[in-house]
Amino acid sequence: MKIKELLNLDLGDEITVVNEPFVFIGKMEIELEGGAKQFWLFDENDALLSIAEESEETTYFQPDEAEIQPDDEVILFRNKEYELSYEDSGQVTDSDGDLISEVEDFMSFVDFQSDTGNTLRVLLNETTDERLTYIGQVVVPEEILEVE
Repeated sequence: MKIKELLNLDLGDEITVVNEPFVFIGKMEIELEGGAKQFWLFDENDALLSIAEESEETTYFQPDEAEIQPDDEVILFRNKEYELSYEDSGQVTDSDGDLISEVEDFMSFVDFQSDTGNTLRVLLNETTDERLTYIGQVVVPEEILEVE
């Protein structure tokens, strides 16, 4: 499924991501400090598809209950080392659905990468102080399918 199609999903639409069901319940658009945009699509089970507008890289994240403080360059998570790979912040400029934030909330996130390519993301809504942890992997358009 192409990025444009993902961004045009309607609330309640069903897709599969790496063979996992994904029922679309909302989308946030975040304008990062450097001006780039990211789109975060959420499903009913708190999974997240993160789409970087410029690179079109799509990462599929599953929520995790771990409470991680992203204070170090290397994090030990589930007996695996994750190294700091990216961090950014920005403001929610558009929001659709029942989500963890509202327009004008300020979001920050820190990504750590394992040597196997998995990404650990710690997401913080700085407006509400809500912190979420996700574990994910980059996916290609062929791994995202419409349910018919």
